[in-house]
Amino acid sequence: VATLINAAKPPLIDDPAYYAVGRQIAKAPLDPYGFEQFWYNQPEPANHILGPPVFLYWLGLGIRLVGDDPVRLKFWLYPVVALFSSAWFALLRRLARPAAMPVLWLTLLSPVLIPNLNFMLDVPAAALALTSLVVFLRALERNQILFALVAGIVAGLAAQTKYTGGLSWPIFVLAALLVRTSQSPGRWRRLLLAGVALLGAGIVFTGWEIYLWQKYDESHFLFHFRDSSSGWLHKARLAPSLLLLLGAMLPPAAAAALMGLRWQRGFTVFCGAMLFGYAAILLIPGTSRSAWADKVDQQRIDVAGAVFAVLGVAAGAITIFTAVRFFARRDAKNRWRATWPGMFLAAWLALEIAGYFALTPFPATRRVLGIVLIGTLIAARMLSFGMRRSGHGLRWLAIIPGCAIGLLYNALNVRESYLQPEAVRTAVHEIRAREPNARIWFVGHWGFQFEAERLGLMPVVPNRSRLEAGDWLVWPDHTLVNQQEIEAEPPLGLPVADWDFRLPLPLRTIPPYYGGALGLERWPHPHMAVRIYRVEQSWTPPAAK
Repeated sequence: VATLINAAKPPLIDDPAYYAVGRQIAKAPLDPYGFEQFWYNQPEPANHILGPPVFLYWLGLGIRLVGDDPVRLKFWLYPVVALFSSAWFALLRRLARPAAMPVLWLTLLSPVLIPNLNFMLDVPAAALALTSLVVFLRALERNQILFALVAGIVAGLAAQTKYTGGLSWPIFVLAALLVRTSQSPGRWRRLLLAGVALLGAGIVFTGWEIYLWQKYDESHFLFHFRDSSSGWLHKARLAPSLLLLLGAMLPPAAAAALMGLRWQRGFTVFCGAMLFGYAAILLIPGTSRSAWADKVDQQRIDVAGAVFAVLGVAAGAITIFTAVRFFARRDAKNRWRATWPGMFLAAWLALEIAGYFALTPFPATRRVLGIVLIGTLIAARMLSFGMRRSGHGLRWLAIIPGCAIGLLYNALNVRESYLQPEAVRTAVHEIRAREPNARIWFVGHWGFQFEAERLGLMPVVPNRSRLEAGDWLVWPDHTLVNQQEIEAEPPLGLPVADWDFRLPLPLRTIPPYYGGALGLERWPHPHMAVRIYRVEQSWTPPAAK
């Protein structure tokens, strides 16, 4: 189901950048970054566009085997989704067996997963990170160094899929210190196994960077590490964004946790609050203030921000309360003792929150994927052990609100993903009807760029591209599509035609879901707008000042 939903979307947001590296790998597997990529304001070496290699090699292999077709390649990603599902289900069975199947469905249909799949790196990295943890827990149970080494190798691959996958490395140490079962060896032996896993991960990670250094005279990781450094003030500003992002992504897990706590009345009230909040976003006039919302109405209250702040506080409080609830149990002497699952999940959650602040360059829903997964695992454990005497029906009932929210996000995301390609095709059809052999240029990145290049349009490079009199230019609204910045000067002339594209609901996920503090926002303006120009005089577009 997840693969089918993902296959319904054309490439969007960062997909074209990763797709380009996949094409290069399909042609020259040993030279993955050996080309120039135009993704910002000027073409630059592909090694300077953030994209660690593991998933991109899988994408390149798919291009070689099934062809350069986005739909077929989306089905090629089925093993990625299967690996994620298998590893996640294994963890659920270990920590929350009675609720494993309902929570698996909740996760796959949640608002945080499928919209972040696409051709992007976060879900593949999470799949490998979860797999490495499952294998390492098996190594602890069986006291086998080989399993620990395999876990480390997989964790190294996770980090070379996306650098946030490196958070799986300290989890080995947490597991070695905190996980204690009847089959586990002593602490020092467990720490030895963690050391073996870290060694395997380090060898994989550094080995690839050494290869790149020899190939391109620079490390992909070190280049982007230097480029992404930011101060403490920037990190502090991420805190409100974290609250808003969790307000959009965490409520499905919080609702399940309430049912696990056997607070049916609280479950009903919380679900009603979610319904009321989303209805308010839809119905109250105004425009949300996301990172991309330049066309902001003069409203004093940002409804979406207020709704997600309230839901974030509520969902966060429910998750923390649930974690504390099963952190400790009474022993035979009626004394409270901490349990290893409770300590491990609490430490893992703290690690993911720290990772959000340390590794986040700008807010986006994919930054909280790990936090939401741990929150879901905490809810699953409570749903399992808090409802032992209840039938399976209530566990399935607990996931219905979360699945409904997830389907809303997925439906909006799928429909919106077609707007940028549709705008390109509409503009090109109009130009070809006027002049069949026209030379056409375009401005824009993301899915707009992918479709434009597929149709043979040429990108405008500021200060370099030479547009001749009679050429055509397709230019989307800069507030809706990320693009190279150029000045519209007199030689360009006036627009020949323009189009606005609106959807039935004044809501959108693109682009705020992928670059902002709001996973969903109210947007009463056109969801897409594009103009076409016929160049009046020969002209080299200058970079915007």
